[in-house]
Amino acid sequence: MADNPSVEATRKAHSFSVGEVSSREHKEGESQDHFEASSREFANPNQCHAITFLFYRINKIETIKFELVSIERRVIDPAAPAPLLANPIRAVGQISTVPQEVPATNKTRLETEARGLQSEAQYAQASSPQFAVLGRFAFTGSVPAQATADLPLPEAIRKVALTEVDKQLINRKLLDPKTGGVSKDAQEEFGFERQTCLPTAGVIVKGCLDACNVCEPELQKKMQLELELLKRQIELMDKD
Repeated sequence: MADNPSVEATRKAHSFSVGEVSSREHKEGESQDHFEASSREFANPNQCHAITFLFYRINKIETIKFELVSIERRVIDPAAPAPLLANPIRAVGQISTVPQEVPATNKTRLETEARGLQSEAQYAQASSPQFAVLGRFAFTGSVPAQATADLPLPEAIRKVALTEVDKQLINRKLLDPKTGGVSKDAQEEFGFERQTCLPTAGVIVKGCLDACNVCEPELQKKMQLELELLKRQIELMDKD
């Protein structure tokens, strides 16, 4: 018997080495600060007299004056009240709506708009004269004007009310019975005037000459002679 030769298969393997390299960069910078300052020098140009410099800060004075000019009287009519609310409240149904913004691309825009229109229609129907609410019962139909709105106050009642108020104000010494305007006592009592002083960054410098003389009599005489000599020289120059 013959031996079968053995066959060996060899596979070649390859290996790869992967490495990571990182680089760092460091930068240095310089920052400079710049300051500006202004200075002023005060000197004494005199030879024998001292000078005193006085520094004054400039202040801003504001005057606040309050004066009672007039007193207005008016009658508040329940049928047409004069005061207005900052945020009107819907009395029908005791429910108020909150406005909101809906984008045009919103999927529920049509539904939201339909609900808003339906709410406005119901509010308009409830606030119309054909609909009234009395206690717990509601009915539709023609309603007399007295049930839906109160009548305004007559002019005679307005005059009587204003006359009564004027009497009370005169008794309190707030109105002058002769002119009908504000009395002088009320203006003096409630009026006031106040002044406030606010410092500013401005400064005023004033210099005053001191009365004290530090020169000797001989030095003063020398200065006087120099002034006379200078005067004589000017006269001679004018003649030439």
